[in-house]
Amino acid sequence: PWDDQELRVKELSVKINPVTARYVKIKAYNFGKLPKGHQGEGDGAFIFIDEISVR
Repeated sequence: PWDDQELRVKELSVKINPVTARYVKIKAYNFGKLPKGHQGEGDGAFIFIDEISVR
């Protein structure tokens, strides 16, 4: 049920060799359809990304 859902925050660190780049491409996939009990039940889920840091 939707009442059991909680806010999820994930922090991901990836170490790569230093490169010079103009753009960074990030792919994220949602979990599919919204569960029973959700206001948008059966509709596709969204992903909201607040902050991305590249150092």
